[in-house]
Amino acid sequence: MPLPIVLHILGSFLYCLLGAIQFLPRIRRKYPAAHRIFGRIVATAGCLSAGSGLWMTHFYSFPISLQGNLLYWARITLGFLMIFFIVWSILAIRSRNTSRHSAFMLRAYAIAQGASTQTFIGIGWLIFFGTEATGPLRDAIMVFAWVVNLLIAEVFIWTMLTPKQRSAAPASDEKSARTGQ
Repeated sequence: MPLPIVLHILGSFLYCLLGAIQFLPRIRRKYPAAHRIFGRIVATAGCLSAGSGLWMTHFYSFPISLQGNLLYWARITLGFLMIFFIVWSILAIRSRNTSRHSAFMLRAYAIAQGASTQTFIGIGWLIFFGTEATGPLRDAIMVFAWVVNLLIAEVFIWTMLTPKQRSAAPASDEKSARTGQ
């Protein structure tokens, strides 16, 4: 059945291309209406990409050398997580929580970009070892790529997107509170 493949390619292309544009602060500030319109397209495309990926993972028959249990369950888990993150980001922006919206969209985008990281690591493996990884090793490399993406996303979220905690009282007030003055 070629339809899920076509939907996956179309959804992934739109999600990755327009999703990258959505992260540009200048676009969000200067063209908020475009950001909202693109956001609707990106959310739909992301769910289409993840949903078709879930369908193919479950219903297509892969040789064990290309998808073992580890990769199967990783794809199932991450597909559902991607949809969950997109939905959660929509709920966050509807409640005007832009920080949470950005964090969840970044997590979903990190999952979607797993294929790029897998390709990068796979090509490196091929160059270094002269052969393509198969079987459980291939599964582990594929899962490792998603882990790397999600770790980078979390570091970015916690260092750049999380609002800085401010001290409850200025230093002079803290000194006064300690001395009772």
